[in-house]
Amino acid sequence: HKHLSSNFDDTPFYAMKLFLASMLIASAVSHESIRGRSLQAPPLDCTINGAALLEIPGETLDADFVYDCVNRMGETSRLILDDEQKNDLDAQVKRGAVTLGEDQIELAGAMMSGNAITLPNGKVKVNKSTSKGRKLGTLDKVGLKPILVVRVIDKNGKARTESDDEISSDVFSDAVNLKSQLSACSYGDLTVTNDYSEELGFTSAQLEKISENIGAPGVMNATIDLDITENNRYAIHDAVTSKVNSLLGFTLPGPFDQVMYVVEKCYVSCGYAAYAYINSWMSVYQDVYYKYVGVQVHELGHNFGLAHSGGLNGATYTDHTCMMGNPLYSDNIGKMCYNPAKNWQLPWYGGAGAGAYKKVFDPLVDSQFFFELIGIGEYDNNPSNLPVVVKIETGTANDFFIGFNRAFGPNVENDEADNEVTLVETGNNGQSYSQSSLKAHLTQGESYTFGNFAGSGRDLVITADSINIASAPGTASVSAVLQAACASDSDCADDGIFCNGDEVCINGGCFSNGINPCGGVVAGYICIEDNDTCSQIDGPISVELTTDNYPAEISWNIKRKSDAGIVFSSPSYATKNTVYPPSTTTLSSGEYTFTISDSYGDGICCSYGNGSY
Repeated sequence: HKHLSSNFDDTPFYAMKLFLASMLIASAVSHESIRGRSLQAPPLDCTINGAALLEIPGETLDADFVYDCVNRMGETSRLILDDEQKNDLDAQVKRGAVTLGEDQIELAGAMMSGNAITLPNGKVKVNKSTSKGRKLGTLDKVGLKPILVVRVIDKNGKARTESDDEISSDVFSDAVNLKSQLSACSYGDLTVTNDYSEELGFTSAQLEKISENIGAPGVMNATIDLDITENNRYAIHDAVTSKVNSLLGFTLPGPFDQVMYVVEKCYVSCGYAAYAYINSWMSVYQDVYYKYVGVQVHELGHNFGLAHSGGLNGATYTDHTCMMGNPLYSDNIGKMCYNPAKNWQLPWYGGAGAGAYKKVFDPLVDSQFFFELIGIGEYDNNPSNLPVVVKIETGTANDFFIGFNRAFGPNVENDEADNEVTLVETGNNGQSYSQSSLKAHLTQGESYTFGNFAGSGRDLVITADSINIASAPGTASVSAVLQAACASDSDCADDGIFCNGDEVCINGGCFSNGINPCGGVVAGYICIEDNDTCSQIDGPISVELTTDNYPAEISWNIKRKSDAGIVFSSPSYATKNTVYPPSTTTLSSGEYTFTISDSYGDGICCSYGNGSY
């Protein structure tokens, strides 16, 4: 307005500019896609998902995993997060508090530009899903799995040169393919099919539409009104989804469990062979990579809820004992399955988690454990009912998984550590999406040591005592022994902490006995760690607090234990990242309870500031 008023002497020109400005404002209000418009979407209109991208060997991706928003129409947008938001979301996914592909993220105050949504500053608000519908990543890893392949044609006719029949063969019927390998690895628990029927949940109307559009068994074409040389992957796969929805008359995935998009090539923001959404139905392949069995099985693994598998060097994809590492790149070589952590998560081999063929060993309960393993390559020849996976319980969300990497049968073309014992670490107790890491692979007689196992002060030693591949089935005998740290109390050195009592020997490990050297509050004394002294309780008590980024969420109080009466409570905290002056009072001898709370529920450290007290 200041700019316009400077030309007020030119009335017609000013009126024209004001009219044009009004038109622009009206246009901005009327179009959702205008850059920078604040989204006013319903809070449950965005399912939070993760796109896992498979890096082409020798190339570099900007990111191999990004968080995306998927709206109720199936349209996707990348979520732009600051470092604090991404770290917090990573932590929630890692501990299972957020389920990708199911939970919703609130968009109030977010800004949209193109295919990207930038969230407002502050905490990411996620609402747990209450949907009772199909959960593709968690429930559909067994049984018949109808899959559709879509050959994408852009507005200029760019498409894979292979015919529909060739694409169908590459996925469903050539010598080694997605269908044959998933069936082989699961021993028939999961069977991919392109034979659609009402018995699989398809309606007669759906089958009629599918029949009209199918060019070869399991393959259809979709022509999009985009130039793939000028558009990013979000615009392309959204256009494909919209076109297929229109052609088939229902919203994907519809009755299909998974849908695979085959694009001629990537031209914008590339470096990936393929990508897929976690616990979801969509995977996208560019160039020749759609026909590589290892890439197919890798991407469907993401749809099933499996994360990447890192190797000994800590990189994302370098566990080559597992298809969730950087897999085999060949149309003809692909007989390889998943690692012990992924096999624990999958419902194959007798069911997900602990069972007849998946055992648990807790070294803090039994200090020695000896077991014999069979490889999944010979799971169908197991007269002794040997386990295929043993989980080493740590008492935390991060556990270790041991398997025998037998290079045989569906795993015969394994790419690393043939016929060795493998040790893999993963989070979420091995139950859901979590990046795994190969810790060691052992030949006969080799050992691996977990130092200070689970904070016990004792080392856990895993040894491949013997490996026998001369007989069928091949087996590996393994021992896990928690080393004794002490024989008596005198073997235990003081831990340097005055107030936790003396160090004693319990079951071969040194632990503090927890006996307060001052007698505790019942005796009228408290233990002062700073100077290793005992002090009478009568006298001043001070609470000093440093706020995080959200000080108003913090409160505390002190209550008498006898009647729960509050005798002291916090002031209001308003300034973030600030050391507040001590709050001080005097308490008489007795027992009290100090309670500090964060109303949001995420504590005061360390995702959003470094609060402390």
